[in-house]
Amino acid sequence: MTPLAYYGLSFNPFDKQPVREKDRFLSANLKEMTSRLDYLKDSRGIGVFTASPGMFKAIQEQVYSLYKEKRKPLLLAVDKAQYLSTGILNDIKMLMSHGYDSLNCFTLVLCGEPHLNSILRRPVHEALRQRITVHYNFVGLGDSEVAEYIAHKITCVGGSRAIPDNAALSAVHSHSNGNPRLIDNLMTDALTLGSQMDKKTIDAEVILAAVADQNPM
Repeated sequence: MTPLAYYGLSFNPFDKQPVREKDRFLSANLKEMTSRLDYLKDSRGIGVFTASPGMFKAIQEQVYSLYKEKRKPLLLAVDKAQYLSTGILNDIKMLMSHGYDSLNCFTLVLCGEPHLNSILRRPVHEALRQRITVHYNFVGLGDSEVAEYIAHKITCVGGSRAIPDNAALSAVHSHSNGNPRLIDNLMTDALTLGSQMDKKTIDAEVILAAVADQNPM
């Protein structure tokens, strides 16, 4: 029996497959980011959105949804913007400078890791930085949201929210620091290990075993 069948899941809710709009987990952080994107969509300025590695998917999905469904003027989103060279950033500055002081022609969203903030603070990018109207750092899931996130994903695929017990949820939070990618990786391993250990309820022991798998010596 596969781990998914063992826990009564139709598929792995923690893998990297696209999430349906109705099944998206709306954390407080994501809602706040969405409100900033809504403002940026209407004002058509420059926005900078940063997050630790592995969180870009949520940003990309939300930006794409706003652009596709709202049918607003051109929106350009650049992912992994921390890797843009000084030359490209200067090109962006020149592009946005053409008539931009009197008319916001389109929306530019730069997405990247927090290091992007340090890059934009360099004197050479002062003119570009001054044009930024929205600046937001996506920090992931809050303390109470980790358990909600896991329960949400499990119930979306037909499983019981009681599959992981409270100790397991605390252990996931402790080892993931609210990073959705790390949570997904831990829970994917936990489903496999839990079924192999014949545990209908995933407990802290299973999570610690998953942590060990994720961090081999």
